[in-house]
Amino acid sequence: MSTATDRYLSAVQAGLDDIAATMETVTVAAERLAACIVADGIVHLFGSGHSAMLAQELFHRAGGLVPFNAMLDINLSIFGTAHATRLERLEGYAPAILTNHNLVPGDALIVISTSGINPVPIELAIEARDRGACVIGVTSVTAYRDALSRHSSGMKLVDVVDLVLNTQVPEGDAAVPIGTARVGALSTVLGGTLLNLLVVETARLLDEQGHPIPAFVSQNVPGGDEHNAALIERYAHRLPLMKP
Repeated sequence: MSTATDRYLSAVQAGLDDIAATMETVTVAAERLAACIVADGIVHLFGSGHSAMLAQELFHRAGGLVPFNAMLDINLSIFGTAHATRLERLEGYAPAILTNHNLVPGDALIVISTSGINPVPIELAIEARDRGACVIGVTSVTAYRDALSRHSSGMKLVDVVDLVLNTQVPEGDAAVPIGTARVGALSTVLGGTLLNLLVVETARLLDEQGHPIPAFVSQNVPGGDEHNAALIERYAHRLPLMKP
């Protein structure tokens, strides 16, 4: 193993250790998600750019919870025809995202933004709270504490959510200096781990409270298709990407 790869693996492990030290906050967030699911609410997920991959990570997958709705906008992904970075910085775009999703009082919204300084995730969080949803921000708190907001209000994501989960991603994301460059992004692996910890803790709480856990199983195991179809039928009316 080279020194560079060792540095990257060490940075990943350090980030995971830091996340493990915040499990008390993860449990508080899981308590809110469990309460939302018990009350027949939906947990919505949003991210733009590479953070959109983290919204997809928890959506419609084996080991995931069915009442999780990915609020995907192709123009805010790396596959869109628009420039996702420019669009994420556009004030007033967030309401357009919500037109495609039925976010109601009692729902929850997880907004994923490593920097937490761009207008779209900030305004989406504000609008969701105004609609009566519990909003959880997933962001790198320490690395971007001194970063200036790109929103005209001067607010950042941490200022407009009910609860913050820290991804522990370093400033600039890349962890390994090589020559004049820095490479080896951490936001996907650390963010994905943090979000799956949230799923695990939510499922644990549902089970402890005596509630069924509405989790997908792999469609490649016996009975998987039938199990998943029954759950999808229950929730599809609230999940736009699963509607027939």
